[in-house]
Amino acid sequence: MFSRRRAQKRQELLLTLSERLRSPDSTVREKASAEVAETRDLEWALRELAQALDHEPSLDAFVAATGAFSDALCRDEALRGRAVRVFARNLDDPEGVLREWTALVAELGGAPALEVIDADLRHDARLRLEALRKQGWTPEGLPGVQPGTFIFELQFGIAVSAIHAAVRRGSPLSEEDAQLTRVEARAVFKKALPHPRGSTEGADQLMPLAALPDEDSWSDRARTGLRVDEALSLCGSGEEDLVALGMEVLGCLVTLHDGIRRDRVRETLDDLASRDQEPFTLGEILDCYSLMHAELPLPDPPLNLFLDKVRHPAAQVRSSAALGLSHLAPGHPKEASAVDALVRLLDEDVDDEVRQCAAGALHRGEYSSQDNASAASSALARHADSAVPAIRAQSLADRLGQGAPDAFPRLLTELELPDPHWRFMPVVALAATRTSDPRMPRPIRTALIKRVAHLQKTGWADRHADPVHPDAQDRAELLEDALTNLRA
Repeated sequence: MFSRRRAQKRQELLLTLSERLRSPDSTVREKASAEVAETRDLEWALRELAQALDHEPSLDAFVAATGAFSDALCRDEALRGRAVRVFARNLDDPEGVLREWTALVAELGGAPALEVIDADLRHDARLRLEALRKQGWTPEGLPGVQPGTFIFELQFGIAVSAIHAAVRRGSPLSEEDAQLTRVEARAVFKKALPHPRGSTEGADQLMPLAALPDEDSWSDRARTGLRVDEALSLCGSGEEDLVALGMEVLGCLVTLHDGIRRDRVRETLDDLASRDQEPFTLGEILDCYSLMHAELPLPDPPLNLFLDKVRHPAAQVRSSAALGLSHLAPGHPKEASAVDALVRLLDEDVDDEVRQCAAGALHRGEYSSQDNASAASSALARHADSAVPAIRAQSLADRLGQGAPDAFPRLLTELELPDPHWRFMPVVALAATRTSDPRMPRPIRTALIKRVAHLQKTGWADRHADPVHPDAQDRAELLEDALTNLRA
């Protein structure tokens, strides 16, 4: 009798937990998922949590659900080992990890395994697998990290959350929501089209399409994909104004959202770049290539296009080409040609903005050849006393990286100018956090602290602030960051 009563109470407890997992209150669901993971009936717990992964509406509660699911998996050595192998052996195979993972979840009671995996979902999973590699995952799993330890459970839980989040983010919109998204995008295009290309007014009209939402939702990625589709339609229209607008929209969307419609965007860029374009559109094309390559290296990056466009008559195009070379050139067989082109721009271009972009590209490039790295640093050193503050800042940042003994005094000299340029504030933070020798001398640090504090008190952030960037708030944050790092 007592055993029947205990079994009945256990059944009632499980029923209550199941109901709480479906509560409209996310905090109730989060607490319930943790309790479910600890119940004696592991098969039931895994089934309930597997179903919760595919129905949890809140992204915050989803993290709790995946954590509980991974904890429950770890209670069964065989299941834990299978899951670890799914992640480990598929680090270079995004489609493989998605198929095997969803098959495992389906076996435990979750949604059916994925049968169709589109390019967007593959790219999202690839980015997540890259992140797992950086966190210590290898084809052997998590070498040196023992199951049962806090570190193992943390790393394993991150992998579960990352891969299943990709599955959830890959779900398409309903036809009704999809059509509404398209109509809204076209309405925004109509408002932005009359404004000059690249204008602040036009950008303000496009912002609703590109801005990140206040709260993430599972549908954000699908909505962005449809907006990219609409922008690609503009790019394929053949009408100069519409193509320019389409490229401006693409630039915004690619900047803020990763791995969406990469293949179609690349095809469109290649097509547009093969034909003559007016300078604004061409600059946007180059910028879009650069953004995509920085996010995830492009197969066969179009370095020859960038090397050609550094000689374009329009300064806007030369600037975009210069900036792009810092992303595309490192490790490319024509890396030396790219460095030569950037050095030539820095030394000879008639436009200060182009020279500034070349300096930034030379400083940021992570070159595979020491000769190329030395050539870049030598060119920047020649412009240490440039009349253009942004170029001096890039030169100084590079000299700090090289450990040049005069770098710290030069930085103090820049900050002691009556109205120091804002680009030196990030250099202050860089110099303050340098851990290799030579470290910042204490007298220099003390003098910089006094100077930055004085700039704060005397309203430097509000003087000559750009209405877009850096505005007064941005400048105030630059000061605060510099001071925090100096005092650390």
